[in-house]
Amino acid sequence: MLRVLLDRQSEETWSALVAHRHHPDPAHRRFLAEYLRVHGILADDSPRARRESDLVSAWAAEETDPDMLARVLRALDEFDHPGREAAGLRHAAHPDAEVRRAVTALFLPLGDDARQALRALLRDPDAEVRLGACRTAASDADLVQEAVPQLLLLAEEPEPELHAPAAALLASCPDRSPAVADALAGFLDRDDPVALLEAGYGLALRDDPRTAEAYRRIRSVGAVHEYDHRWDAVWEWNRNNGLIQPVD
Repeated sequence: MLRVLLDRQSEETWSALVAHRHHPDPAHRRFLAEYLRVHGILADDSPRARRESDLVSAWAAEETDPDMLARVLRALDEFDHPGREAAGLRHAAHPDAEVRRAVTALFLPLGDDARQALRALLRDPDAEVRLGACRTAASDADLVQEAVPQLLLLAEEPEPELHAPAAALLASCPDRSPAVADALAGFLDRDDPVALLEAGYGLALRDDPRTAEAYRRIRSVGAVHEYDHRWDAVWEWNRNNGLIQPVD
């Protein structure tokens, strides 16, 4: 159904969709939020994108249900709308963690007020909020240094789903301190293929001798992906250091 509606651009279709905005059944409202999110991904540059993003922005200002608000904010993130930052600031201290998780992506590009809000979110009690804040902070030369200590803590979190994204952010960050390299090496003891690839990539970028162990671990868990820049960097480091024989 969603695919069919995305292919329809008539005013009748739009009017029928908008009617779900205040439908008493939350399933209808969730469907509209998802439609707008996906349409923002596929057609953010379409002539009707501003009308759609205006609807999402206004909806975000009015919505009171936390679950629905988080969905609407995720939809807003897919549009280049001038109200993104204001929506993020409005809900940055929301009591529901799902809402705060959705907020962290709305602060790009970063303004002064957004930076202040992001600093607070970097220390949020919810680990996924902190991860999202770190992801946004990584694009800012000043904030990235504040994000690194939080990423080091996230690397030790018990939730395994946090490890690969934390490893990716640590690998690509400009921090070349021993603490970051040690955290990346710490992922080599785990069996998460993506975390291993990210850790190996980060170690290779830092010319760290533990890239040799990363090569062995990545191969042992079957995480090798042809044409993957992370694996290419690990393989290249090992070849350049005489640990792999060149192929004629």
